[in-house]
Parts: sequence; C-alpha cells; structure tokens
Amino acid sequence: MYYKYMFNKTSETPEDNKARTDITGRDSIIVLVDAFYERIRSDESLGPIFNNKIGSEWNSHLETMYNFWDSVLFRAGTFRGNPPLKHQWVHQATPLSPALFDRWLTLFKETLDANFEGPKALFAWRAAQDIASVLQRKLKLEHPKETIRFTS
Repeated sequence: MYYKYMFNKTSETPEDNKARTDITGRDSIIVLVDAFYERIRSDESLGPIFNNKIGSEWNSHLETMYNFWDSVLFRAGTFRGNPPLKHQWVHQATPLSPALFDRWLTLFKETLDANFEGPKALFAWRAAQDIASVLQRKLKLEHPKETIRFTS
C-alpha cells in the first residue's frame, strides 16, 4: 500500500489531490487572493515591485483585494478605489511593461487552476484578462505582437 501511494501519479502533491470547486463567495476569494499574492511576493520579477510599493501594508492590501474581487465576481459593492490611478503611481516609480502584466496573468491563471474550476472561476480569469488590458491601455503600454495572449 505504501509503495502504491509513493509512486502513484495522482498522489504526488497535496495540491494535485485537492478537489477543485468553483469560486462560491468571500471564503473562496480569500483563498484565491492569498494564494495568488503568495506567488506574487516570491516571484523574481513581480515580487520586488509589489514588496517595494506595499511594504508593511500587506494585510491592508489583501483586504482591499478581497473587496475588489468580491465586487467583481459577486457585485458586493465593498471595493472603494481607483486601480488605474494606483497603477499609474506604481508605473511612475517603477516602469511597468506588457511582460510584467503577462507574468501577473500567468500567476493568476496558475493560482486559479490550482484551486478552482467552474463558471465563476472562468469569469474571474476573463475579468483578470480585461483588467490587465485596461490597465495597460491606461498606462499607454504597447504590447509586442509576438507575446502570447491568453484566451481561455
């Protein structure tokens, strides 16, 4: 029995064995946001940008992101803020690029796929793509034609 467990492809990591369900409410959003920003903070390209901007205010930022995604996915009306303006401030301090937005999207998609599946997860993915696109447009960033764009 132990031998089968050790070499069974479906038992290699706890994440692989986790049953994925759809995003169902605030508790799911907290899982998504916490897991996503854990990836962001340790990413070599995005981590320094976020860590420098947010500093010791991670708890406040995470709460803002819970409210943001709760409002996007469930129309909770709990988010108050101006994402384009915030990203403009970041861009002035540390120039952002299409490649950084693509990396953000990659980490978001990996986080979604590792934790969720279903219509609301797909909606979150499409919303993330739209958000990245709008922010890049507002920042007047050109996206190279050869860069892979996500579609589903």
